[in-house]
Amino acid sequence: MDIHTSLDSFPKVSIISPCYNGERYLNRFFDSLLIQNYKNVEFIFVDDGSTDNTKKIFDNYDISLKKKGWSVKYLYQKNQGQAAALNNALKLITGDYILWPDSDDILYKNHILHKVEYMEYYKNIGIAYCFIDYADEESIDNVYYTQTVKKNEDMFKNIINDKNVPWPPICTIIRTSSFLKINPTRTIPVARGGQNCQMQMPMLYKQPYGVISEVLAKYVVRKNSHSRTQYNNIKRHFDLAKIWIKCIDILPCNDLEKTILKIKVISRHIKQIITTQFKFNIRLSTLLEKIFSAKHEEGYKVIRIFTYKIFSKKL
Repeated sequence: MDIHTSLDSFPKVSIISPCYNGERYLNRFFDSLLIQNYKNVEFIFVDDGSTDNTKKIFDNYDISLKKKGWSVKYLYQKNQGQAAALNNALKLITGDYILWPDSDDILYKNHILHKVEYMEYYKNIGIAYCFIDYADEESIDNVYYTQTVKKNEDMFKNIINDKNVPWPPICTIIRTSSFLKINPTRTIPVARGGQNCQMQMPMLYKQPYGVISEVLAKYVVRKNSHSRTQYNNIKRHFDLAKIWIKCIDILPCNDLEKTILKIKVISRHIKQIITTQFKFNIRLSTLLEKIFSAKHEEGYKVIRIFTYKIFSKKL
């Protein structure tokens, strides 16, 4: 698909890139930005309290990015995580589209152009995904997997079930007008576990998604990105569950539907923890109560009964 329009007249794209201590990989990320042939870009780099040479590396590329005709902004915040970094940048964006790649990923040539072409052609789509390559940091030139995205699935259901979801943000492009309709405050729930569910879930609630059937980036898997100890595995599950719960709370649906969705999310995490670390079961009921507030007594009662049935093996 080609759109025969001058690049200078293309819609503005806002790229938000949070980064914490990225000196080992920032050069390759910035190099992949420099090869993009899309001029109308607003690049917001959020330094999440880095203590290494992140700022120095950014400064080395600042002028080169501006020479491309890009608007470039550097934001600094005390270390608060990626979601908080996104919130700070979302307040400032003025683009027609939003990209938020991780600062250790690699954009292939025409990444921005081909995403925008797709969104301009399919005006009814608020969010779309491209295909991406996977590579380990230790052998970055060796692509071991290419993630594709199926069309016409219930992607919202997939997110609730955490199945067949293109999680890496490098996959995604969001139409700003669609995003602001469901999130006029430009604020996503803050949680240490990440930011991708917060951006995607509201966009996919009863809205179609698009698929750009082209490999447009490389997702770099870094060693020890998540701890594999028993304690941290449990903590990670609950951090992730909290993210899903916070996202469900802001969906435009009634309390009963929200309760049902929360139960589905919690049951999934319980099953995953039980499967991997059975001996920690006794702690789950206490931690579950921390996830749910008692705003709606009836819904809370349903959750307590459900939790009891899980542990008594009556489900």
